[in-house]
Amino acid sequence: MGLVEDFNSLSDDDIINSYMRLRNNPIGQRFELLSDVENGRLSLSLPKQLSELDFNACFSIIESTSRDTYKASSVGWSASKKRKEMKLPDMRYLLLNVSGHVVAFLSFMVTFEDGIEVIYCYELHVDSNWRDRGIGKVLMDVMEGVGIAAGVKKAMLTVFMDNEGGRRFYRRHGYSFTKSFGRMVLTSGSRRYRTDDFSPTERVLRNGTVKQPSYIILSKMLKS
Repeated sequence: MGLVEDFNSLSDDDIINSYMRLRNNPIGQRFELLSDVENGRLSLSLPKQLSELDFNACFSIIESTSRDTYKASSVGWSASKKRKEMKLPDMRYLLLNVSGHVVAFLSFMVTFEDGIEVIYCYELHVDSNWRDRGIGKVLMDVMEGVGIAAGVKKAMLTVFMDNEGGRRFYRRHGYSFTKSFGRMVLTSGSRRYRTDDFSPTERVLRNGTVKQPSYIILSKMLKS
């Protein structure tokens, strides 16, 4: 089997033990740190192993934080389609559970994008009462660390252009959006997410109006 198939055949415990608890691995240390915050518990789970309570909590966070953004985009909002996507068999969920309640989660998948092995962040959401504590940044670091340990070439994610909350999240962590040769580039010091080659681009309509895409796909090289 190849890298993607090998990774997706692993159990959650195998991934945690192999990629999240390595000695001298800062990602593993972040995993432990976040696990112990205010009686919180960080867990990794396949969709089929999520309790109905936790799955519904994840969906509710998406709906409350992002439904309007989905509606305003070219993607649109469909509760049934979102639930179906959330249950894709190779999806993995990083859940932060505090006192029996999911307060944040990140879902990701190790997969192929145009023949390239990637780790794709499908969702990153933090309950409004738990923001501004660095939780989202830690979850992203954990995901990227898993991708590096697994040996994928890059990390990818989608950002809606109307997602002001998401833009604020990136800005708070030193990221900025700048125009470069007609494309959006997201940079932060030596760390760099760039607009992926397969991200939608602006279109010029017949009347000359320039129509911007409602979302962009960002990618970050993890392996040369």
